[in-house]
Amino acid sequence: MIGRMHLISDPAVLVTAERVVDTIIETYLGPNRTLHELVAYAHQAGLSVMAEFSEACRKDLATRATTIR
Repeated sequence: MIGRMHLISDPAVLVTAERVVDTIIETYLGPNRTLHELVAYAHQAGLSVMAEFSEACRKDLATRATTIR
C-alpha cells in the first residue's frame, strides 16, 4: 500500500504512513494486552500516530483539491 502512495502522496503522508506501519508491527510483536490496557495505551497517545496520518492525508487532499479546481 505504501508503495502505491509513493507515486502520488505528499512526503508528510509517506512519513506518517510508515510510522503507522511501524506502530502496527510493534504492537503485534509486543506483549498481549487486556482490554483495559489497550484503552490506557490509546489514552497515552499510543494511537496518536493514526491522528497524525489522518491529518497529513487531509492536508494533502486539500492541496490537491485546490490545485485541480
